[in-house]
Amino acid sequence: MIATGPLIAALPQALAHGAPLKRVQALASRLPPMRRGGFEVRLGGSDQVDLQWCIRREESELAELRDWLTGREGEAWLRLASFVRDWSDPDTVLHQVVGEIWLEFDLDATGDHIADPAVFIRLPHDPDRRDEALATAFSALDRLLPTAEADARRAPVERSFRACRGPEFIGYVGVMVSRPGVPLRLNAKRVEPDRLAAWLADAGWEGDTDGLETTYAALRSTSEKLVLCCDVGETFQPRLAVECRPSSAEDFASNLVAQGHATAGTASALQQWTEQQSVSPPSSAVPADPVARAQLGMAPLSDRLGRAISHFKVPLGPGAGEAKAYLWFEHAIARQAGDVDALPSCRVSVGSYYSNASPVEWAPAIGSGLHYHFGLFTGDEPLEAGLERTVRDVYPHVPRGARMLDLGCGWGGPAAMFAAERDCSVTGVTASAVQAAHCRSRGLDVHQLDLEDDWIPGSEVYDIAFALESIEHMHDKAGVLRRARQSARRLIVTANVSADGLGRYDTYSGTMRLCTVSDLVELVTEAGWTIRSIRNRRFQSLRTLTLWRDNIEAHWPAGDPPAAIRDLLDLCRHGLADPLHWARNNPLIDIVAD
Repeated sequence: MIATGPLIAALPQALAHGAPLKRVQALASRLPPMRRGGFEVRLGGSDQVDLQWCIRREESELAELRDWLTGREGEAWLRLASFVRDWSDPDTVLHQVVGEIWLEFDLDATGDHIADPAVFIRLPHDPDRRDEALATAFSALDRLLPTAEADARRAPVERSFRACRGPEFIGYVGVMVSRPGVPLRLNAKRVEPDRLAAWLADAGWEGDTDGLETTYAALRSTSEKLVLCCDVGETFQPRLAVECRPSSAEDFASNLVAQGHATAGTASALQQWTEQQSVSPPSSAVPADPVARAQLGMAPLSDRLGRAISHFKVPLGPGAGEAKAYLWFEHAIARQAGDVDALPSCRVSVGSYYSNASPVEWAPAIGSGLHYHFGLFTGDEPLEAGLERTVRDVYPHVPRGARMLDLGCGWGGPAAMFAAERDCSVTGVTASAVQAAHCRSRGLDVHQLDLEDDWIPGSEVYDIAFALESIEHMHDKAGVLRRARQSARRLIVTANVSADGLGRYDTYSGTMRLCTVSDLVELVTEAGWTIRSIRNRRFQSLRTLTLWRDNIEAHWPAGDPPAAIRDLLDLCRHGLADPLHWARNNPLIDIVAD
């Protein structure tokens, strides 16, 4: 995530200085680090700077927002917290439809309190989902506004939605909580110049359109995208503006100066924002060298932070005042979230998935020791030897007699080795009832529970928290790593991840959510761990795919193994189709952290 302090320091002085800059610095110091956001700056010389925070429907981001809202007082804050709780619930329309929200903090007021933010809810950017978007907008208003105010705005909001024809749609609805009368901001997209007057009339705007179409058409000729920004209270309000994403920001800013919407100083200062921001690795153990980063599957440091001029906002109408620019920033790992309008993936129960086949069925596939993880091979060793070498490879980091917490212990193969060969006291956790029962039959101390919903009973502090290819099964990786930090002095984690350029994705019938290498590093460090060593062991593990495949095909020649074993066979065949390409895209990362 991004600490906003250095970004604020990078704001050009012509755009932000004096008291407005101090206000945004004070606010940023009271907000958590962000994954993405922006600054709204005025181009006419008024110096006001507003801060925007974008949160997406990722479990870790929702948890960060819920934590930050905890304990905040005031009616508006309580309604926002209630909205976020509902948005976090997979059974609600908000969760199923809303991919992201923006919180905008207006900083034109003095004082050391955090003003109630405006809440902008992204609706599906798809004209075919207008009815769904309208229902979602109503659901959001019911949570963010008092009942009487929400009811009073339904008719004008619905009329605006119904005004959309063909490719037009309402992309965002903003609840401007901090403004008198709580107006709503509706962002209408794909309204072309020849439809502007008709759309405004159909939506209920009663102003004079003379001259608006000419101005709107001129903006359209220089912009890749236009967004019509309208304010709605109990009626459609007269204020209009247009958000523009120009083909050339420099030329567009110059035109704004000529039209009196910007000063020459603010227009020329904009280009400073896009200059490269220096970044550094989150841990001394994470290499800065681009070749070493590539070997880990990590993006170059220069790609970790994106900064751009997102768009301009221009008042629509004669003599309407200064323009604004939106200075966007985003962390590299946040840029890999994919389609924010896509339906959230349905989470499959890991416990059920690994309870559908017995140990007797798994043993022919993965070996009699029931090690369900990749091996470490130096030659043509048999499967069991490579699997056991993976466990012994971490022995230098595990003191004899250590108390270990095995997070996702599976069938107990590694736990049994730690107990027998390192005299460790191992407490295991698995979500599978069948795995837990088998581990107990081996004399292991194992709890059956979902680490995302519950935690190990008791207050014991362990020497080692050990997660061998289990963190990928957890959607709330951040929460699990934070709780592990409170329960153990050292973390040893091995995770199947994706290379930074490939992004995140779900696999294994929805039981796995692979993060990127940079995701994993950030999650570990943000949970409070200091990384001591990191490496990619994928190439040394590739032989595992061949041995798993051969075992499964030999034992199930008809190709009908249990479902989870079938998924393993599919993985093997996919990886072996082009092993080097697959290995580059799917690192196997070992991290030791204290």
